[in-house]
Amino acid sequence: MFRADTAGGNRIIPLPARRDHPMAAPAPAVGVSDPQPRSEVSMATVSPASSAAQSTLRSPASAASAGTDGAGAFKSALRHLAGGVCVITTGRGDDRTGLTVTSLSSLSAEPPAVMFGLNLASSVFPVLRRHRSFGVNFLSAAQKEIADRFAGRGGAKGPARYVEARWSEGRSGVPLLEGALAALDCELEELIERHSHAIVIGRVREIRLGPNDAALLYWRGDYERLGWMAEEARIALGLRSV
Repeated sequence: MFRADTAGGNRIIPLPARRDHPMAAPAPAVGVSDPQPRSEVSMATVSPASSAAQSTLRSPASAASAGTDGAGAFKSALRHLAGGVCVITTGRGDDRTGLTVTSLSSLSAEPPAVMFGLNLASSVFPVLRRHRSFGVNFLSAAQKEIADRFAGRGGAKGPARYVEARWSEGRSGVPLLEGALAALDCELEELIERHSHAIVIGRVREIRLGPNDAALLYWRGDYERLGWMAEEARIALGLRSV
């Protein structure tokens, strides 16, 4: 039975005992159009929309009703984890696509490698598996619209997600965003399928560093910013050019 207890003012939500890992859901067949997720964003830290009611602390009773397996409570907990916003790009030409992620993490520095979670039902999964390379683009606070397009909001799919932004090819041929805080060209090293997602591991082949602008964050179902844009910093320091 799922229930929520309180201790010291905190909610304690026990989860069911661990079971053997279920078989991962099969990936969409190459060439077959899979249903587009409502919002193509990796991991539970990003949701399609937010509301004040969702961000308020719920009572133990309402927490218990989130789901008998604790999935609802798990997603609610992760809403409090602020994450940097990145756009993953993959494919070539008309086969280009991509998605917005907040789950990117450094795996190692020697050799340089990164990882992120990707839903097996995502339309990006078969394209990434086919092309075996991807770009990671760290977004600034001024690039919220790009994050929304790559999240699938507004219905943009495939190459349509690349409009109204400037791109250049990385070493492997993947599109890299001009004006990003930083961009990485990665070779797909391994896909580890587990539950509803795959852990994507990429070896970094090229690094591009961009402007020192404010970073775009995602927290509690909405975008936030961290730091100052370069022009704002110059004005604050009295260094604006005449």
